[in-house]
Formats: sequence, C-alpha cells, structure tokens
Amino acid sequence: MKNPLKNSQGLALVLALFGTVILIILTGASLLFGQLDLKITSNNKLGTQALELADAGVQHALNIIPVEVDFTSLLGTTLVNSASFSSLAGFSYTVTVENDPGDSGGATKDTNGIAILKSTALGPANVRKVVKAYVRRSIPRGAIYIPGQADKIETHLESADTIVNGNDTNLNNSTGPQSPVPAIATTSDATTAEISPAYPALFTGMGPTPSIMTTPKIDVNTIASQFMSLPHVTYPWGSSGSNQPNEVSNVPEGAMGTLTSPQITVITGNVHFSGLPPGNPNCEPLGSADCTGKNFGAGVLIVQGDLVLTGNFTFAGLVIVLGGTVSANPHVRMDGNAYIHGMLMLKESTVVDAPSYRELNLGGHSKVKYSSQAIQMVNSTWQQAVPAKLIGWKEDF
Repeated sequence: MKNPLKNSQGLALVLALFGTVILIILTGASLLFGQLDLKITSNNKLGTQALELADAGVQHALNIIPVEVDFTSLLGTTLVNSASFSSLAGFSYTVTVENDPGDSGGATKDTNGIAILKSTALGPANVRKVVKAYVRRSIPRGAIYIPGQADKIETHLESADTIVNGNDTNLNNSTGPQSPVPAIATTSDATTAEISPAYPALFTGMGPTPSIMTTPKIDVNTIASQFMSLPHVTYPWGSSGSNQPNEVSNVPEGAMGTLTSPQITVITGNVHFSGLPPGNPNCEPLGSADCTGKNFGAGVLIVQGDLVLTGNFTFAGLVIVLGGTVSANPHVRMDGNAYIHGMLMLKESTVVDAPSYRELNLGGHSKVKYSSQAIQMVNSTWQQAVPAKLIGWKEDF
C-alpha cells in the first residue's frame, strides 16, 4: 500500500511551484502596468507642456506682427522659427500664417481681415501639438478709454446733458448693428468707482448701469506711434509753452479728412477747437457725422498735447490724446456741441494732477458715441497700423 503522505508531498511541491509562477507573473504585470502608467503620465505631461508652448507661440507671434504690413503679405510665411527654451529642454515651436478658410481670397489674399496663426510645438518622445489662432486687426472696443490709477481723481462731469454712449450708433445718429461696448473703459477699479456715482444715466452701453468697466491695459502710445508711422498730415496748431491750448476756431472743410477721404491728422501741442458754426447749418440732427463741412474731421486724430473741444466741432473715427511736454498727463475737455463718433483714447498718465486739472472733463452738450461705422473706417483704411487681436483659438489634431 502506498504512503499517502509521500503522494501529498509531491502535490505540495507542484502547487508551490505553480503559486510561485503566478506570483512572478503578477509581479511582472504589476511592474509593466506601473511603467505604462508612468509613461502615460509622462506623455500627458509632455503633451500639456507642448500645448501650453504652442499657445505661447501664438502670443509671441501676436506681439511681433510687423507694423505697416497687411495680412496678405504675411500669408504662407513663418513669423517665429523654431524658438527654443532652456527651461523646457527639448521643446521648440514654429508659428506660420495661413488665411481664413472662409475668405473668398483663397490661400494667398486676405479680403476679410482675418488670418490664422498656426503654432506647432515639438518636444521629447516625438510629442507634437498644434494650435490655430484666428486673429483680426481691430481697435479696442469702448467709447472712451482712460487709464486709471488709485491715487488719482481722473474725471469730472460738469453737465447732466453730457452723454457717453457705448451702444453702437451710426454716423447719422441712428442705431447701429453691433453689440454694445463699455461707455468708459478704465484700468483701475478706483477710477471706475470714482465715475459711477455722478450721473449714472449718462453712461450707457455694455455691462452695468452706469456702463463703466475695468478692462486690461491698452498701450495707447504704441498704437499712436503705429499710425504716425504711416502717411499723415501734421498741423502745428497747438501751443507748447503753457497749459493754455492754442485756439483754432475754423477748420477748413477737408483739412482733417472726410468720410469719403479719411486721413491721419497729427496736431503738435495743446489745441482748442472752438468750432464756430459749420458750413452746413441746416444739417439735422445736430452732431450727425454724415453732415460734413467746416469744423469736421474723419479718420484718426492724434493730439501731441491736450485737447479741448467746444462749440460745433465733430470728429468721426479714432481720437488719441497723448499729452505734451508741459504736463505728463493727457487732458481732454469737451463742452458746447462737441461730438466724437467712434472712440476717444487717452495715454497713461505719469504724475498726479491737481484736483482742478483732471484728465477728462465733460460738460455742455458734448457727446462721445461708439460707432462701428467709424471704427470700421479706421480698421479698413489703416489695417496695418491697427493692433492684431485674438478672436478664436482651437487645438488642431
């Protein structure tokens, strides 16, 4: 008779070996899956870094799009070529320019003012991410842009008849087709709070009531420089020896541009346009920008000093006030029947003014009305000088 204990010993050995094999297999699988998890995590990290780098390439390209160059001449070119970063070893990006596929001009001609920045980022382990950003040249949106600082009183409202309107208004004062923008855009919450309590019904447009909103900073000086790098007309009408602007009572018809022939006009020094009655006194309603004549301008007006508008003076387009050599602050005073259709921009100030000499004084029957018609005139006429703005973004797989 066989000994059952000896038979059990053989079976135990087989089971032990089998268990050992299973344990080795499980351990190996665990190590393998652990390595796969690490690789997946590493690849995800590399992919995220590459995507962020591709987006950085878009921002890089936005900041170096050449002035005086339209999108058509950039199509098919490389704006940024294989920029690398020491902080991200092995990574690089390249940004090229393509036309909007919906543009009737095809691949070689921009007709709608939209281009695509294609940013391709490459990294270790053959990681690759592509971002396509849609950009358009456009003036920042708002009726008035005034940089603000917490230690300054920036504005003064003298009349309940003054209106700053961010609702789109056509040049004949009818309702425009575009969505509202802020009546006043500023870079300081303190300035926003300072303006708000005055006459809330007088600041209408996008956002709260009154329509006064804190927005990102705009480099007004750079925008002005870009326009002044293009053909323009310069008038030495201003004064530079004191804070008292030189008065100009009669601007001849067409001297500062017309709606059919807008121009870039640069005024050197502090100027006061007193605006005697225009050459077309029967034009109604008062202040309509489609009623051109004397004391009227259209296009871009850049004042290298302070600006005072009174009487019957109307401008359609973009008005930029830079301030002069006497004061580091730009100052604007609007009174009487002074109208701006489009946008008014003031450069960042560098000193604190006296309470009686604030940067923006609005009074009388003056009006500043956002007009997409006026801004489109500027965008289309001087596209190469207008800042490029990101309007859409997507990852391209």
